[in-house]
Amino acid sequence: MSVIRNAGDPEDFVRELHEHAEGKLRAMRTPCAGCSACCYSKVVAVRPDEERPEDLAHLDMQPAADGTLRLRKRDDGACVHLGETGCTVYDHRPRGCRAYDCRGMALVGLIDSFDAGRRSPSWTFRPTTERGRLLQHAFYLAGLTSRARFKLYGHSPTAAEVFAAAALAAPMMLDTLEARLSPARRAEMRDLDPARMTPEDYHQAMLALMRTADLDAARPRQP
Repeated sequence: MSVIRNAGDPEDFVRELHEHAEGKLRAMRTPCAGCSACCYSKVVAVRPDEERPEDLAHLDMQPAADGTLRLRKRDDGACVHLGETGCTVYDHRPRGCRAYDCRGMALVGLIDSFDAGRRSPSWTFRPTTERGRLLQHAFYLAGLTSRARFKLYGHSPTAAEVFAAAALAAPMMLDTLEARLSPARRAEMRDLDPARMTPEDYHQAMLALMRTADLDAARPRQP
Protein backbone atom coordinates (compact mmCIF):
# COMPACT_ATOMS: atom_id res chain seq x y z
CA MET A 1 0.00 0.00 0.00
CA SER A 2 1.22 3.48 -0.76
CA VAL A 3 1.74 6.03 1.98
CA ILE A 4 -0.93 8.74 2.00
CA ARG A 5 0.64 12.18 2.19
CA ASN A 6 -0.84 15.27 3.78
CA ALA A 7 -1.66 17.78 1.02
CA GLY A 8 -2.58 20.53 3.49
CA ASP A 9 -5.56 22.84 3.35
CA PRO A 10 -7.29 22.99 -0.06
CA GLU A 11 -7.81 26.75 0.32
CA ASP A 12 -4.06 27.27 0.67
CA PHE A 13 -3.40 25.06 -2.36
CA VAL A 14 -5.93 26.85 -4.57
CA ARG A 15 -4.62 30.22 -3.41
CA GLU A 16 -1.13 29.15 -4.48
CA LEU A 17 -2.49 28.06 -7.87
CA HIS A 18 -3.95 31.52 -8.40
CA GLU A 19 -0.73 33.23 -7.32
CA HIS A 20 1.25 31.13 -9.76
CA ALA A 21 -1.20 31.84 -12.59
CA GLU A 22 -0.94 35.57 -11.84
CA GLY A 23 2.85 35.45 -11.95
CA LYS A 24 3.32 36.11 -8.25
CA LEU A 25 5.05 32.75 -7.82
CA ARG A 26 7.65 31.42 -10.23
CA ALA A 27 6.86 27.82 -9.31
CA MET A 28 4.41 25.76 -7.29
CA ARG A 29 5.75 24.83 -3.86
CA THR A 30 5.16 21.10 -4.18
CA PRO A 31 6.35 19.11 -1.13
CA CYS A 32 8.03 16.42 -3.23
CA ALA A 33 9.94 14.91 -0.26
CA GLY A 34 12.18 12.82 -2.52
CA CYS A 35 9.50 11.78 -5.03
CA SER A 36 10.59 11.99 -8.68
CA ALA A 37 7.62 10.28 -10.36
CA CYS A 38 6.77 13.28 -12.57
CA CYS A 39 10.36 13.23 -13.90
CA TYR A 40 9.11 10.23 -15.90
CA SER A 41 6.42 12.28 -17.65
CA LYS A 42 5.71 11.09 -21.16
CA VAL A 43 6.32 14.55 -22.61
CA VAL A 44 7.55 17.83 -21.13
CA ALA A 45 7.02 20.48 -23.78
CA VAL A 46 9.23 23.57 -23.81
CA ARG A 47 8.16 26.86 -25.33
CA PRO A 48 11.21 29.10 -25.72
CA ASP A 49 9.05 32.23 -25.62
CA GLU A 50 7.95 31.30 -22.07
CA GLU A 51 11.43 30.64 -20.73
CA ARG A 52 14.36 32.81 -19.72
CA PRO A 53 17.43 32.57 -22.00
CA GLU A 54 19.58 31.59 -19.02
CA ASP A 55 17.21 28.68 -18.32
CA LEU A 56 17.12 27.46 -21.92
CA ALA A 57 20.92 27.29 -21.89
CA HIS A 58 20.73 24.54 -19.24
CA LEU A 59 18.03 22.39 -20.90
CA ASP A 60 18.70 19.37 -23.12
CA MET A 61 15.89 19.50 -25.67
CA GLN A 62 14.90 17.74 -28.87
CA PRO A 63 12.37 18.60 -31.58
CA ALA A 64 9.18 16.58 -31.91
CA ALA A 65 7.54 15.54 -35.18
CA ASP A 66 5.24 18.57 -35.01
CA GLY A 67 8.17 20.95 -34.65
CA THR A 68 7.72 21.66 -30.95
CA LEU A 69 10.52 21.22 -28.43
CA ARG A 70 10.52 18.84 -25.49
CA LEU A 71 12.97 17.72 -22.84
CA ARG A 72 15.07 14.78 -23.92
CA LYS A 73 14.39 11.46 -22.19
CA ARG A 74 16.58 8.54 -21.17
CA ASP A 75 15.95 4.98 -22.32
CA ASP A 76 14.44 4.14 -18.91
CA GLY A 77 11.72 6.78 -19.42
CA ALA A 78 13.19 9.43 -17.13
CA CYS A 79 14.10 12.98 -18.07
CA VAL A 80 17.81 13.29 -18.89
CA HIS A 81 18.11 15.88 -16.13
CA LEU A 82 17.06 13.48 -13.36
CA GLY A 83 20.01 12.73 -11.11
CA GLU A 84 20.49 10.51 -8.08
CA THR A 85 19.14 13.18 -5.71
CA GLY A 86 16.57 14.82 -7.98
CA CYS A 87 16.47 17.34 -10.81
CA THR A 88 19.95 18.53 -11.79
CA VAL A 89 18.58 21.71 -13.40
CA TYR A 90 15.95 22.45 -10.76
CA ASP A 91 16.47 26.22 -10.71
CA HIS A 92 16.25 26.28 -14.52
CA ARG A 93 13.46 23.74 -15.09
CA PRO A 94 10.87 24.71 -17.75
CA ARG A 95 7.43 26.13 -17.10
CA GLY A 96 5.74 22.74 -17.47
CA CYS A 97 7.74 21.41 -14.52
CA ARG A 98 7.37 24.56 -12.43
CA ALA A 99 3.58 24.59 -12.86
CA TYR A 100 2.95 20.90 -12.23
CA ASP A 101 1.69 19.83 -8.82
CA CYS A 102 0.36 16.30 -8.41
CA ARG A 103 -1.74 17.38 -5.42
CA GLY A 104 -4.14 18.85 -7.96
CA MET A 105 -4.85 15.39 -9.36
CA ALA A 106 -5.78 14.18 -5.88
CA LEU A 107 -8.15 17.12 -5.47
CA VAL A 108 -10.28 15.69 -8.30
CA GLY A 109 -9.98 12.12 -7.06
CA LEU A 110 -7.28 10.89 -9.46
CA ILE A 111 -3.70 9.64 -9.44
CA ASP A 112 -1.42 10.65 -12.31
CA SER A 113 0.58 8.04 -14.25
CA PHE A 114 3.94 8.32 -15.98
CA ASP A 115 6.37 6.21 -17.98
CA ALA A 116 8.12 3.19 -16.45
CA GLY A 117 5.01 2.45 -14.39
CA ARG A 118 5.51 5.45 -12.10
CA ARG A 119 2.51 7.00 -10.37
CA SER A 120 1.95 10.17 -8.40
CA PRO A 121 1.72 9.87 -4.61
CA SER A 122 -1.59 9.44 -2.80
CA TRP A 123 -2.56 12.75 -1.21
CA THR A 124 -5.30 13.72 1.21
CA PHE A 125 -6.41 17.29 1.82
CA ARG A 126 -7.28 18.46 5.32
CA PRO A 127 -9.56 21.50 5.21
CA THR A 128 -9.69 23.66 8.31
CA THR A 129 -12.75 25.77 7.48
CA GLU A 130 -16.24 25.14 6.17
CA ARG A 131 -15.40 26.93 2.94
CA GLY A 132 -12.33 24.74 2.56
CA ARG A 133 -14.51 21.64 2.90
CA LEU A 134 -16.95 22.96 0.33
CA LEU A 135 -14.03 23.81 -1.96
CA GLN A 136 -12.83 20.23 -1.69
CA HIS A 137 -16.33 18.99 -2.58
CA ALA A 138 -16.48 21.45 -5.48
CA PHE A 139 -13.26 20.23 -7.08
CA TYR A 140 -14.27 16.61 -6.66
CA LEU A 141 -17.67 17.22 -8.24
CA ALA A 142 -16.16 19.33 -11.01
CA GLY A 143 -13.69 16.54 -11.70
CA LEU A 144 -16.50 13.99 -12.04
CA THR A 145 -18.41 16.30 -14.37
CA SER A 146 -15.31 17.08 -16.44
CA ARG A 147 -14.62 13.40 -16.94
CA ALA A 148 -18.22 12.88 -18.03
CA ARG A 149 -17.96 15.74 -20.48
CA PHE A 150 -14.72 14.39 -21.99
CA LYS A 151 -16.37 10.99 -22.35
CA LEU A 152 -19.36 12.62 -24.03
CA TYR A 153 -17.01 13.87 -26.76
CA GLY A 154 -15.17 10.56 -27.05
CA HIS A 155 -11.94 11.69 -25.41
CA SER A 156 -10.01 9.76 -22.75
CA PRO A 157 -8.47 12.57 -20.70
CA THR A 158 -5.28 12.51 -18.69
CA ALA A 159 -5.47 13.33 -14.98
CA ALA A 160 -3.89 16.71 -15.73
CA GLU A 161 -6.58 17.49 -18.32
CA VAL A 162 -9.34 16.62 -15.85
CA PHE A 163 -7.77 18.83 -13.21
CA ALA A 164 -7.35 21.75 -15.64
CA ALA A 165 -11.03 21.52 -16.64
CA ALA A 166 -12.14 21.14 -13.02
CA ALA A 167 -10.11 24.17 -11.95
CA LEU A 168 -12.20 26.30 -14.31
CA ALA A 169 -15.51 24.83 -13.18
CA ALA A 170 -14.85 24.52 -9.44
CA PRO A 171 -15.58 28.19 -8.57
CA MET A 172 -19.03 27.85 -10.14
CA MET A 173 -19.45 24.54 -8.35
CA LEU A 174 -18.52 26.18 -5.04
CA ASP A 175 -21.17 28.87 -5.58
CA THR A 176 -23.69 26.14 -6.36
CA LEU A 177 -22.91 24.19 -3.21
CA GLU A 178 -23.06 27.28 -1.02
CA ALA A 179 -26.38 28.31 -2.57
CA ARG A 180 -28.06 24.89 -2.54
CA LEU A 181 -27.02 23.60 0.85
CA SER A 182 -28.89 24.97 3.83
CA PRO A 183 -26.95 26.23 6.86
CA ALA A 184 -28.08 23.13 8.74
CA ARG A 185 -26.92 20.80 5.97
CA ARG A 186 -23.57 22.62 5.69
CA ALA A 187 -23.14 22.26 9.43
CA GLU A 188 -23.71 18.52 9.08
CA MET A 189 -21.01 18.38 6.40
CA ARG A 190 -18.31 19.99 8.50
CA ASP A 191 -16.75 16.66 9.41
CA LEU A 192 -17.53 14.85 6.16
CA ASP A 193 -15.41 14.07 3.12
CA PRO A 194 -16.75 14.11 -0.47
CA ALA A 195 -17.36 10.37 -0.46
CA ARG A 196 -19.96 10.79 2.29
CA MET A 197 -22.16 13.32 0.51
CA THR A 198 -25.55 11.89 -0.35
CA PRO A 199 -26.33 10.90 -3.96
CA GLU A 200 -28.94 13.67 -4.07
CA ASP A 201 -26.31 16.23 -2.98
CA TYR A 202 -24.15 15.15 -5.91
CA HIS A 203 -27.01 15.01 -8.37
CA GLN A 204 -28.36 18.48 -7.60
CA ALA A 205 -24.93 20.08 -7.61
CA MET A 206 -23.89 18.36 -10.84
CA LEU A 207 -27.12 19.38 -12.58
CA ALA A 208 -26.41 23.00 -11.72
CA LEU A 209 -22.84 22.72 -12.96
CA MET A 210 -23.93 21.08 -16.21
CA ARG A 211 -26.36 23.93 -16.82
CA THR A 212 -23.50 26.37 -16.39
CA ALA A 213 -21.35 24.31 -18.75
CA ASP A 214 -24.12 24.25 -21.37
CA LEU A 215 -24.52 20.50 -21.15
CA ASP A 216 -27.81 18.64 -21.32
CA ALA A 217 -28.97 18.92 -17.71
CA ALA A 218 -32.24 17.18 -18.56
CA ARG A 219 -30.52 13.91 -19.49
CA PRO A 220 -32.01 11.20 -17.21
CA ARG A 221 -29.74 9.64 -14.62
CA GLN A 222 -28.52 6.11 -15.20
CA PRO A 223 -29.61 3.61 -12.56
